Amino acid sequence: MNTFNMSDYDSAWNALITTCELFEDIALKVTRCAS
Repeated sequence: MNTFNMSDYDSAWNALITTCELFEDIALKVTRCAS
């Protein structure tokens, strides 16, 4: 019984990476403004 698809894993991983990059971008802007 395998309900877990690799495509589901892929899309979840891509979403995670996109979110991380977004936060990294925001953190950079905030740091630049703060200094």
